[in-house]
Amino acid sequence: MKKDVMIFFIIPLVWGLGFTLTHNAVQSIHPGIFAFLRQLIAFLVLLPFCHSLFRQINFTVLKWSFLFALWGTISILCQSFALTTLNSAQTAFYVTLNIIFVPIFSYVLRVGKASLMDLGAVTIGVISIVVSLGVSFDNFSIGDIFGLCAAVSIALNIVTAQIMLTKCNIDRRLLALVSIGFGVIMLSYFPIHYSASISITSDIILAVLFQGAISTALASYLQLKYQRRIGATKAALILNLDLVFASLFGALNGETLNINQIIACIIAFTATIFNDIILKIKKITDTDYN
Repeated sequence: MKKDVMIFFIIPLVWGLGFTLTHNAVQSIHPGIFAFLRQLIAFLVLLPFCHSLFRQINFTVLKWSFLFALWGTISILCQSFALTTLNSAQTAFYVTLNIIFVPIFSYVLRVGKASLMDLGAVTIGVISIVVSLGVSFDNFSIGDIFGLCAAVSIALNIVTAQIMLTKCNIDRRLLALVSIGFGVIMLSYFPIHYSASISITSDIILAVLFQGAISTALASYLQLKYQRRIGATKAALILNLDLVFASLFGALNGETLNINQIIACIIAFTATIFNDIILKIKKITDTDYN
């Protein structure tokens, strides 16, 4: 289990860096076109590893892959649009709100119930969001709305993945490929209607390649391979560490990082390791008692 959790930590790390790269790229390319190119690169990267697995595709695989792709595509699209007006840290903080929705959707869709320790960790995570956002919404913008929509779609993506992994007993690479393929089709609207706005820069090339190959292809495979082993709630808490990495990489990129965001990152990290802390304390207490 510890190995699975450690590997899962790769996802928020690359997502965090991806926020900063995307923030730079969408200043000079339409966010929808960027999202399409990101998914297309991810599809092309996975394709050579999956061509021999196509015979495993059936209606169940297509159905759940489509739902997984729908929420994932909405999330990618909303994040791309949010990053045109918000910096990396602000967008990541909004995305972190998914920790509120995952237990709710899990309960409604009967994926499972959160334990008391999970609820405690989620509560700490919510506190980190309150600290990072503050209480003032005077400057609430369209970017904030896109950030919130990304949070809801990520929560649905996580819960859908949990269901899909119990329904589809096939190679995780194929699940990732089919899902991303659906995403490419969904996003094809943007290059068709906004092709005149395409302009290629080094920032765009770097961001598209990294986001496609690493943040999408690799991260999707890792999520589908390891999430079932660690559970939806734990997965959501680990994935929310992207706010920590987004803040750090954003600061290195010259983006503003205020004291509230720094404190929120520390609290969010505590939420992620909360279960392990409680288990350690319990183990030490039981040892001393015996």
